[in-house]
Amino acid sequence: MTAAATKPAEQTDLELIGVHKSFGIKSVLTDINVAVRQGEFLAILGPSGSGKSTLLKIVAGFERQSTGIVTLRGADVSDLPPYRRNVNTVFQSYALFPHMSVFENVAYGLRRKGVKGTVLRTRVDEALELVNLSGFAERAPDTLSGGEQQRVAIARALVNRPAVLLLDEPLSALDLKIRRRMQQELKRIHEDVGTTFLYVTHDQEEALVLADRIAVMRSGYCEQIGTGAEIYHQPATRFVADFIGETNWFLGVFDNGAGIIMRDGTRLRTKAAHGVANNTRVEAGVRPERIRIATGREPCRPDENRISATINKIVFQGSSLRIEGRTSWGDSIELQQQIDSEVATLAAAEPGKSATLAWDISATLLFQVLDERSAS
Repeated sequence: MTAAATKPAEQTDLELIGVHKSFGIKSVLTDINVAVRQGEFLAILGPSGSGKSTLLKIVAGFERQSTGIVTLRGADVSDLPPYRRNVNTVFQSYALFPHMSVFENVAYGLRRKGVKGTVLRTRVDEALELVNLSGFAERAPDTLSGGEQQRVAIARALVNRPAVLLLDEPLSALDLKIRRRMQQELKRIHEDVGTTFLYVTHDQEEALVLADRIAVMRSGYCEQIGTGAEIYHQPATRFVADFIGETNWFLGVFDNGAGIIMRDGTRLRTKAAHGVANNTRVEAGVRPERIRIATGREPCRPDENRISATINKIVFQGSSLRIEGRTSWGDSIELQQQIDSEVATLAAAEPGKSATLAWDISATLLFQVLDERSAS
């Protein structure tokens, strides 16, 4: 028997199979197929109206899918009410009981299940310790900061030991500094407990920081599922490339033998373009940090593109410069240049001057223009 044959199958805690949801004639989710691995932190990422919160409500049982199946640890829960599903939800608004102490808030779900005495106290104490609130048991919720209240809400959800913890934009009400601190807390808690997390957010940076994998939603469809690195560097669609991070976009015509021809005749080479028809309009995308200023001393490499651009503006950003310019064919272009001891490199970026910009061929993203709106 080979090593591959003896490798244990990867366990799935949550699966959505062909899930569709409509409100009247309006479709809000279409053919959603997502498998969440045991112990995984999966972020559902998308703009407002993409269907991400509706998807979470369907998993929780607060909404009923129009068609499709939801399973938890292999069991079909599609028709079960929320209280019969082994999931718990952490809401954006915390939803703490103001008349109960922190201890009683965390203990609420256990008491509903009939847990009492020493077992109840031990589990509540463990949950509070997990979120670094051991000394807060007798405090009232209104005496806590926003970040502390959110940690109480997380403890209250985790104390029931759910198969999957659902988090619906739980950090969006916090200010930036507290939100970033809570991101690290959530990451630590996930690593400590090993519970499967399904996390809804519209914040791209938050998804990249927290999640093992990200599902990108748009208009009720799941555009791509993958690791942060996969989605950032190998986006499946133009929307994903534009939604995650910053991208320079150039409109041209694809020539299978010559690459991408811009309107002034400049040719951009690209990696193999599967599924892109010859002599069709395409958009080439390049991340700002992948572009560099090439000095006259550097030989042109066969695996890179080089273009001429006029530098318009330079913005100091501490360890880097944001350089804005215009290409020879008239498109705006932006790059991030790390500040180093190369005086010649920075001199080449002087406003009003022409500079040679370079990037690896593999850094060029290529998408066929399907209609005029996608090229706007």
